[in-house]
Amino acid sequence: MTEQEYLDLLLDKLGGMPGKRTDGAKIIRGFSKYYDEKQQFVKNYNWQHITTAIDIGTGIGILPWMLMQKGISVEATEIDYELKKPNGTYKKCCSAIDLKVHSMYVNNNVPMNFPGKYDILVANRTMFDREALALGEIFNWKFFLNDAFQYVDHVYIKTNIGSKTPPGFTTTYAKSKEHWLKEFVFHNYGKWHIKISKDEFRESVINT
Repeated sequence: MTEQEYLDLLLDKLGGMPGKRTDGAKIIRGFSKYYDEKQQFVKNYNWQHITTAIDIGTGIGILPWMLMQKGISVEATEIDYELKKPNGTYKKCCSAIDLKVHSMYVNNNVPMNFPGKYDILVANRTMFDREALALGEIFNWKFFLNDAFQYVDHVYIKTNIGSKTPPGFTTTYAKSKEHWLKEFVFHNYGKWHIKISKDEFRESVINT
């Protein structure tokens, strides 16, 4: 299925182009931009041995759809606020590709309730690590990853942070409590990414 065929499928499910004030409308109305961004995210990972994935904060489900095209079995999570809208854009778009979406929040220093076990956790333009935090609060990546690795073997995240300072860090790595993460972050497409496996995490954090 091509990009245009995918968009047509979504528009058919939505009954046409959504109004500007509709939830999720900016993604549909600017579809090529968001599609290209997630396509770039997918290109920067070797999916050869990945068969199952969980997408955190899936939105309209573009990333899961791309992974499905690679033969990967994908499930996703989204917040209750979106899932409880019977005619919501997110819900309709995810149902259009038969994506199973579970309700889940990611709160700082709080264990997550994953619906199962998967090869990889993916997330694109995360909000839980910055926008959802209280003023001055720093997201605890060590806690998050340690919790996530009870359910997955790999984590690949594109944060919503585009600053010079990587996610979870202070002005210098030396002053940061998350200095161990330095090896597993990279800047691409204007945002910081995190790419780490369970074994890498254990070697870098648990055993040091």
